[in-house]
Amino acid sequence: METLPPEAFHYRELGDDSFREQDYVGAVGHYDRAIQIAPDYILAYENRGLAHYELRQFERAIVDYAACLELAGERASVYWKRALAYYKSAQFDQAIADYTKAIELEAPESWLYHVRGLAYFKKGDYQSAVADHCRSLELDPHNAFVYHSRGRAYAALHDYERALSDFNKAIESTPEFAMAHEDRARLLEILRRSSENIDSLFKKV
Repeated sequence: METLPPEAFHYRELGDDSFREQDYVGAVGHYDRAIQIAPDYILAYENRGLAHYELRQFERAIVDYAACLELAGERASVYWKRALAYYKSAQFDQAIADYTKAIELEAPESWLYHVRGLAYFKKGDYQSAVADHCRSLELDPHNAFVYHSRGRAYAALHDYERALSDFNKAIESTPEFAMAHEDRARLLEILRRSSENIDSLFKKV
């Protein structure tokens, strides 16, 4: 347990109250004050990182999470929070590294494999994206969002049959999933045009 001046604890609680009210600027100000009073206040750094994230100040969030890890040692929750900030700032290699640390430190979590798969996808490593989505589905076999993500990765690999199957599964699981409907429609159009081109080619021959 941290031994903290009561005033630092007070400002951290004020920051938490502001955060809950979605006053993220006010929350940062209170966490700043808590950290000024108690420079080793781990939770104040972590919570300020969350507030910076909500303000889309991703680099500041990354700095706060780095301070938290330096003070507290390896924590899965801090690694995946920093990974989210890296992802949002398009630093996909760093996001993947932090998601990997979180996976190593925690019991297997479907969503962690899913979000790491999304980072692999953004990096253009579609095979690794598929592998992570497969692991995610092993842990949560009915997750429409993971089926959709894997379908997009399959489509990027030009494995259209598997992509279509995954889009169908996403829609079967969550019929109101608009993006899955849109991606399936695009894929069916690609397949229709490919079929027309093949027919045209054979007719010319």
